Amino acid sequence: MALICKNNMKVTIKDHSHNIINVELLYHTTDKSYLITAFYGSPYSKKLDSWTHLRRMANNTTLPWLIMGYFNIVLSNEENKGLRPFDRNEAEIFKDNLSDMGVQDMGFTGYPYTWCNQRTDNTRVEERLDRAFCNDEWIDLFPQSNIYHLVSRGSDPSPIILKTSHNWKDGAYPFKYFGGWMEHPDCKRIIMEAWNSNQSGSASYSLAKNMSTVKNFLKRWNKTFFGNIKHRISELKKNIDKLSQNTNRCPIAIKKLEESLQQWKDIEEDYWKTKSRNNRINLEG
Repeated sequence: MALICKNNMKVTIKDHSHNIINVELLYHTTDKSYLITAFYGSPYSKKLDSWTHLRRMANNTTLPWLIMGYFNIVLSNEENKGLRPFDRNEAEIFKDNLSDMGVQDMGFTGYPYTWCNQRTDNTRVEERLDRAFCNDEWIDLFPQSNIYHLVSRGSDPSPIILKTSHNWKDGAYPFKYFGGWMEHPDCKRIIMEAWNSNQSGSASYSLAKNMSTVKNFLKRWNKTFFGNIKHRISELKKNIDKLSQNTNRCPIAIKKLEESLQQWKDIEEDYWKTKSRNNRINLEG
């Protein structure tokens, strides 16, 4: 397990173990603290033992509390799809624990299952094993909280994300030169044509103008011929998400989209490797 936080957050690690990380954070708008527990449930027979610490915490905290992670339990028949039988007795035991702890399931938005065995035939199994629980104090502090099921890409479990507010806006991406463009035969020609454009004025003005022209030429060419990498990745993710929301989704169609997505992510990774290498050269120089 790993905990990653922004450096402008006041975070206090209360305790941690093999399958739990407990942190206390200071809510910046109200100066009120809250507790977050990252949890990884045991996949083996001692599932209930891994909840001992959670029950102890429930008896000793009055803070707003969120528990989130991989619990490896199915709490209802609706959370299980496939040939694997639903264990009703196990579900009742854990429901009693949740009631005793004073926490409730936060629900979710998205496809109902977070794990599958990656099979595409009649042996396919899908289950909701990742979730979040919270107490009443958390709901009072973050009344707009919601859990979103994202689409699994490259692994069995699907990631889940917590949003405490519905207001979210992505910023615009700045222009960046991608080294992989040079592998395309048209790229060098486009740069030369842009650079050789007639620009009147001083040398410094012509240099700045040529640089701007090259950028504009590359942006148009990238959009028309090479395709915007971020846009391609974003569109593929949207298509995968759309198919994944359908309970009658086709695993084969999703797999093909995921393969295409991986190809574009490889292109993106090549860009960042080039950028990282250039930064290292600048530092060493």
